[in-house]
Amino acid sequence: MSPKRWMGSVATLVGISLASQATGQLISSVDFEGQAAGSALTTIVENGNTWVPVASTPGLLPVASTLVPDPASRPDGAPASVLSGDFSPGFGYLEASGADITLPDTGWTIEARVRFSSTSGFQTIFGRDRADGESRTAFADLYFQKRSDNSFSCSYTAGFAPDGTHDRAFVQSVAGYAQANTWYHMAAVYDPAGPSLSMFVDGQLAGSVAVSGNIIPVSDPGSQLWTLGRGDYNGSPTDNVIAQVDDFRITPAVLTPEEFFFVPPEPPQADVDVTYSHVADGAYAVNDINSTAFKRSGLVTHDNYQFIAFYLATNGNRLQIGRRALGTDGWTVLDTPYTADDVTDSHDTANLGIDGDGRMHVSWGMHGGAMHYVLSSNPATGAEFSLAALGFQSPSYWNGVSSVTYPEFYSIPGTGDLLFAYRIGSSGNGDTWLARYDAGTGTWDRWMIIQGTATNVNAYTNRFAFDSTGRLHMSWTWRETPSFDNHDIMYAYSDDGGHTWRDHNGSLYTGVINENNAPPLVPIAIGRDLMNQCDMTVDGDDHPYIAVWYKPDGNSYRQYMLHYFDGSAWQVRQMSDRTTTASDYRDLSRPLVLVDGEDRVYYLMRYDEVGNSIVAAVSTDRTNWDTLTLSVTNLGIYELTFDSVLWEREHVLNLYHQVMGTSTPQSVDVLEWDTRATFHPCPADLAEPYGILDLADITAFIAAFQNGDPAADLAEPHGVFDLADIGAFVSSFLAGCP
Repeated sequence: MSPKRWMGSVATLVGISLASQATGQLISSVDFEGQAAGSALTTIVENGNTWVPVASTPGLLPVASTLVPDPASRPDGAPASVLSGDFSPGFGYLEASGADITLPDTGWTIEARVRFSSTSGFQTIFGRDRADGESRTAFADLYFQKRSDNSFSCSYTAGFAPDGTHDRAFVQSVAGYAQANTWYHMAAVYDPAGPSLSMFVDGQLAGSVAVSGNIIPVSDPGSQLWTLGRGDYNGSPTDNVIAQVDDFRITPAVLTPEEFFFVPPEPPQADVDVTYSHVADGAYAVNDINSTAFKRSGLVTHDNYQFIAFYLATNGNRLQIGRRALGTDGWTVLDTPYTADDVTDSHDTANLGIDGDGRMHVSWGMHGGAMHYVLSSNPATGAEFSLAALGFQSPSYWNGVSSVTYPEFYSIPGTGDLLFAYRIGSSGNGDTWLARYDAGTGTWDRWMIIQGTATNVNAYTNRFAFDSTGRLHMSWTWRETPSFDNHDIMYAYSDDGGHTWRDHNGSLYTGVINENNAPPLVPIAIGRDLMNQCDMTVDGDDHPYIAVWYKPDGNSYRQYMLHYFDGSAWQVRQMSDRTTTASDYRDLSRPLVLVDGEDRVYYLMRYDEVGNSIVAAVSTDRTNWDTLTLSVTNLGIYELTFDSVLWEREHVLNLYHQVMGTSTPQSVDVLEWDTRATFHPCPADLAEPYGILDLADITAFIAAFQNGDPAADLAEPHGVFDLADIGAFVSSFLAGCP
């Protein structure tokens, strides 16, 4: 299964717009036309500038046919672009020879198209630094580049003050934007009206900052080294591009996306109907602390309320806790006094639990630190939602508990109790603990379940899962050191709430689980890039499913994988066909795996090779998969986290949704997908034969209503079975199926 590639080629070129022509001649441009395909790069003279190849190894490659524009669509009448400069060997840059390129104070736009062969390291498309021997206080630099975190950026020295001081103008897209083997159009725009510096990728605004002024002018522009295809720093070449480059140009005007040389295609659309509930603006976004995969209880439903936790950059990075009534967008967000030990450390996540009395438990902000845990004195479901009404207290039970990371809460089925999981220790040397909160007595009990310190390792657990019998399922991987040396997929289950465990063969562990007494479910060697802290669930037959990514045997690329038990044996499915070498583990999000009431499996990913979109592979037979795009927003290094309580109750998927990997604070939203509406647009059609409304559907509705089955929860308020649900069923039944 390979998710459909809606991007294909990035777009069709249509040339320079009439608006840009009206501003005057281009300052500089290089398009590589007029030379022989496959030849070495030669000296190019365009717009009065001479560009000299420093190395002759790279050649000229034909542009893919899908990128050849229609000449008739180019207002300037220029011929179609058919060649691009191949800089892929990494040392075939061009360098200006005494070029007098001045970026005017009235505004300017730099554009280029680029297709990276590799996304490793910094790669400078166009830039300038001082000449050898020149004082650094007198130079003006500019870097138009892809950075090591795969963001795009433009920076220059600006705002030269009389005392010689100056500022840096810097704008950057989200991390993880750039992918290999995909054409991008990059544009940086200086607008003196702000003044501001903006970055556009494929015609979409990727970032904008206020600046103090234009690039500092220099007294002797001819002494500066303008470079194309690599950078220059302290007089030495650096940051070569490993890419094809084409249609580089500098225009002495403030262009809009409609005026760029590149006109982007219509933005892609999601394949299913989703809605967004806006929570707040200004969320911390430098890393993925607000939605990393091991933040498993940051979005939680209890009764008819949904709760959310995140850090807000615009409020001193303090923890925010929000609440809304389900089915509404009326969020009330509380600005708490709590902060993470280190908000720049994405391990310091914030998690919530709501016990059977409606009291809120919060644990946040630790990476090997002292336990942070507060409990509300009053229910979070009361009429008033405020810090005063909640009355948070720090339970003395957790005093002295230290070296804590990865807090997460789970509601224990059939009780009002909470299960609390966390690690004591460190990466490569830690123990996994569980604690149970008894809502009836208001007390805790805690115990160790995996002793990694016995052999100087630690277990990274995936999401825990309760099945319909109350059995608790657990899976994990081992890590030997703080390095990325994970190995083996492990599995165990417990029938007494996590006190005693059995391995995948059914054998009882006679003591605490450790590396010596635990047999691997799937042996995976160190070096296969097995990812830790992924996901697990169970299906309608209480069979476990484990979603991870790693490099399968015989495959050089990280692939999304699904391991599941079919009732007689464990099976495996490769869920992706990636062909890109990941430069960082955050290039791939960790996956989610869910199963609905009809045993339909959902495998969700932020898929880096499909525009970094959120996609779901869906199957009813575990063999044939349909791929659906839920969100086409490039969310950077975001990972999927969801409201597990709402999913288990209603099979409605709510995802935390926020752009991550940028210094610019971002909007927080909840993406809402009602899978019932997607796969059963006729809510009264509850029984076979589907497509026909008959007595079987009426019988199925009555049974579901009496048993509190989400299939009968057809009307608001959801979670309550009442006359509104009966009315909704009758209306749908009488209206018939579409």
